[in-house]
Amino acid sequence: MDISSVIEGTALNETHLVAGRSGLANPVVWVHIVDHPDITEWVRPGQLLLMTGYHWPKEEDEQRTLVRQLHERRLAGVILAIPRFLAHFPDSVRSVADEVGLPLFEIPWEIPFSQLTEAIHRRIIAHQHELLLRSDEIHRSLTLAAANSDSLGCLARLLTDKLGRDACFVSNNGVLLGASTDTEERRNRESAYLAAWHGQAGRITRPDGAAFMVAALKHPPSPPRLGCAVRVKNEQRALVWMDGQDKPFTDLDHRAIEHAAVVAALHLVHTDAIRQREEQLGYALLESLLDGSFLVSESSLERARIAGWDPCGQYRVALIQLKADMPVSTNCLQRLEQFKTQLQEALRARSAPRLVFSNASQVYFLLPASVSVDAFWRGLHGGRDMALAVSRPVEGVDGVATGKSDLQDLVPHLRRGQVVTFEKVLLPRALTGDAQARRIFVDQHIGPLLAQHKNEALLDTLAALSQEGFQLNKAAARLGIHINTLRYRFSRIQDLLHGSLDDGPFRFELQLALELWRIDQEL
Repeated sequence: MDISSVIEGTALNETHLVAGRSGLANPVVWVHIVDHPDITEWVRPGQLLLMTGYHWPKEEDEQRTLVRQLHERRLAGVILAIPRFLAHFPDSVRSVADEVGLPLFEIPWEIPFSQLTEAIHRRIIAHQHELLLRSDEIHRSLTLAAANSDSLGCLARLLTDKLGRDACFVSNNGVLLGASTDTEERRNRESAYLAAWHGQAGRITRPDGAAFMVAALKHPPSPPRLGCAVRVKNEQRALVWMDGQDKPFTDLDHRAIEHAAVVAALHLVHTDAIRQREEQLGYALLESLLDGSFLVSESSLERARIAGWDPCGQYRVALIQLKADMPVSTNCLQRLEQFKTQLQEALRARSAPRLVFSNASQVYFLLPASVSVDAFWRGLHGGRDMALAVSRPVEGVDGVATGKSDLQDLVPHLRRGQVVTFEKVLLPRALTGDAQARRIFVDQHIGPLLAQHKNEALLDTLAALSQEGFQLNKAAARLGIHINTLRYRFSRIQDLLHGSLDDGPFRFELQLALELWRIDQEL
């Protein structure tokens, strides 16, 4: 409870604020009456001091020093009864109080101190009682939500409902685990915010699990925030944030976010237990993604994010084919488990999901599209006893299932000690009559020209260029158009296909895609 709230509705309405207005938000925990020469030894943080001025220092330097010492003691403010022993706070004292933000009040001598202390203490106790009631209500609501809901998003929405503040839970690396409003813009903002926050000196969380304040950030634009670390076994697993908007944080906000952090920790413990069971079953999460049986829900997506897989990220589905001993021996199974551990460590080093699913001698995993396949293979020390197959980049739940389908087409091309990517064998497959590979090859190379009817002229232009050896004058004559029109179409084709028509290999692939497309049209 701050001084402004204490003043409202009590005898302090008759006081006159003479200095230290910037400190009106100072918290007040009690009222203390002291008239003693060594006053600083008798006050504690958060106390509102009542005094008559009987022992107030005579010298200006001593007066200014006393005000600074009271501020250092984190006193809430000082109330002086005038004019019996001291007519007013001296001007020199007021200037120091303004500088440090220590509120100084003057009150008529006729108002008894007992009247002030009774009214203020009653107000403080009433406020504490109300705070405990609301805090208990929020704690019970959070606990009930944790028992009945299955996501951190539910807890964030409950905080917003109870406190009127935007709330969210974020992993240590910036992945949004749950929010009162979950949008792509919000996910990008939280990731950028965490990176900016970590980049500022002194921005550390409280090791004791207490809430902490963060000032507004300019890049990205963010309001002041209240945060709290979500800790499991003294290890920070996530952060819960509440936005300040246009009103200062209260004691209730601090209590509520600390309750939320505890409940979220229990939720993560429960999620860990589920994930451990999934690991024991062969990473059921990855298996369900691969075979297309993953049931999309807020809770299942949250567990996936906690496990490290971002449904909005781009990955390649990968398969390592190991040398299999027939029949399968105990030593073979042990080698398989050792290799899976080695693979998980390699994935962890590249911030990739440590999700590994094995089926006999085949080991499946997800590799972020940004990771170099060749560098990853070298880091694994891939040798003659294994081969690696990698799908095209995919995204989302359906994308992982598509990646698994890619791998099934790549398995016949696997050779020990080699890496086979979807792109590497797409052209040979298309040329040997694989209808699916032919469709994918055509779509990858001239798909944008086939996607819309309005691009038909561009497709005809590309065909004419191909037939005339990419000579612009001859292609324009074949089409019966002005050379400037052809140049415009030439530029549009390059923009849509993201390549240069002056590049020989690119031209060849486009010519091949056109021929394969014609074959499909004639079938």
